[in-house]
Amino acid sequence: MTMPASRLFLIAIALALAATGCEGPTSYTPAAATAMPIAAPAQRPSFTVGDEFWFDNGGGSIFVETYTGMEKGLLVFDRGVDRETRFFSPDLALVEVRRPFGADEWFEPDNGTLDFPLSLGKTWTRDYWVRWSDELKSVHRTRSCTVLDTGWATVPAGTFATYRIACTSRELGSPDIGNEEVFYAPGVGRIVLRRVLGSGDVLELIEFTRAAQKAQ
Repeated sequence: MTMPASRLFLIAIALALAATGCEGPTSYTPAAATAMPIAAPAQRPSFTVGDEFWFDNGGGSIFVETYTGMEKGLLVFDRGVDRETRFFSPDLALVEVRRPFGADEWFEPDNGTLDFPLSLGKTWTRDYWVRWSDELKSVHRTRSCTVLDTGWATVPAGTFATYRIACTSRELGSPDIGNEEVFYAPGVGRIVLRRVLGSGDVLELIEFTRAAQKAQ
């Protein structure tokens, strides 16, 4: 399949930024309490087969996730670059990763990234197990998240009203704690920005296309 010229251009720009050490226009502006951009709690998103979401995982590492439908009650997204298939709960929490050239991975019941409906101040904690198809052991992890505020996140794909969510995660029995912020945009139906605090790792949305828009 030939990649559209517009997407090749986006990839070229991302690679150029990575090569020069420049960052993209990623930013977040919290909203004042009297000017909240999201009025009602965010409900679970819905998707149409063929919806595409392009992400930059840092350093010019770009991938596209295409929604292919439901399987056993899970949302299924295929990644075109590495042919990885990801299965999410209706709350967009990761449940399974299938890899054609590597170990499959399971999160039981899920990794707890999101938990709808979203509203200011909501908190949740998920205890889950991680298993791999090439290992006998399982890892017990916990993730705790809080919706801090709403505001406007600017990423290469545009500026979106988002919920800012702070999450901490750790492997039980380990002193190491991971901290990240995720920015969920109800208007997109996906996390448009993820920052791993202390490491500089950033995931950002660079383009998205809804199947209904492509059909017009």
